[in-house]
Amino acid sequence: MSDYGILSKLLHKLSLGNAFVGEICFDIECSVKRKDIQSSINGKHIFVSGLARAGTTMLMRALHETGEFASLTYRDMPFVLAPNMWAKISGLANIEMDKKVRVHGDGILVDFDSPEALEEIFWATFIGNSYIRKEKLLPHVVENEIIEKFRDYVALVLMRYGKSRYLSKNNNNILRQNSILEAFPCATILVPFREPLQQAYSLMKQHQKFKVEGESNPFLEQYMGWLVHHEFGSDHRPFEWGVEDAGIYEVESIDYWLLQWVSAYSTLLTIFEKQAASSCLLFVCYESICSDTTRVWGAILNKLEIESSSIPDFNIRFSETPSPNSSLKNTAHALYAK
Repeated sequence: MSDYGILSKLLHKLSLGNAFVGEICFDIECSVKRKDIQSSINGKHIFVSGLARAGTTMLMRALHETGEFASLTYRDMPFVLAPNMWAKISGLANIEMDKKVRVHGDGILVDFDSPEALEEIFWATFIGNSYIRKEKLLPHVVENEIIEKFRDYVALVLMRYGKSRYLSKNNNNILRQNSILEAFPCATILVPFREPLQQAYSLMKQHQKFKVEGESNPFLEQYMGWLVHHEFGSDHRPFEWGVEDAGIYEVESIDYWLLQWVSAYSTLLTIFEKQAASSCLLFVCYESICSDTTRVWGAILNKLEIESSSIPDFNIRFSETPSPNSSLKNTAHALYAK
């Protein structure tokens, strides 16, 4: 974030901080490209969506490297709602950028061509008022008119990158997974999950890190807010699943983040079971894909109908964690095993 100059910050504020500007850009691009837009509704698209710190970025990048998919990248920022027009006028098409560790400090390198969770800008622009609250994010059902717009948006991204399949990593999509599948009935939602204490501890550490970073760099917090990335930091806003005791733990405690894990994945598992184990929703265990990569990765590729001979390098990390509430820990481990 320290690399962003005054002009860059102004462009981000203009495009991302003003829903009206974003909507106008999208409408103009749709009007200009209307005759060339190909229907995306039957595409076998992939949406990676779970609770943060479960290997969502790792999985999305491995899929993107197969060359099968179009994804939004940093080259599409900040006018991500008009990706084709911005590609022509930005001058970024041939500019290279040295890879550097992303702000999370987790060793993942980024450059202009790195796919990233930028899709949420669409939802914030068109239906932000229906799910974004001052202290939380709400599950919601998307109206048909917006679903049609989202299909057009995905078609524009496919046009931008010359592909027929779309790949998204957006953890907020677990708030609208049924609407995603309504928009694209042939799509698959991959839901990465991780050993609960490890994932909860990673969330807690990132929360602490982003609080400190935000205090020294106000633009970072503003930027994360524009992307509706409220997983951690001073502007943390948890997913609201209607859990009665959701507010009993302090946000700085491991119990708070472990309860977030239980609430999110119990809700997703219930949805999965109600869909009669629908093939559209696929859980991916972080520990399994790291320890048995060849088998699990091969099974994922087969399920998603992807041909690739490369085997990604998935590295597993374990940390010493604080001791949580024993009852909550037992609930989490039982859910993880299930």
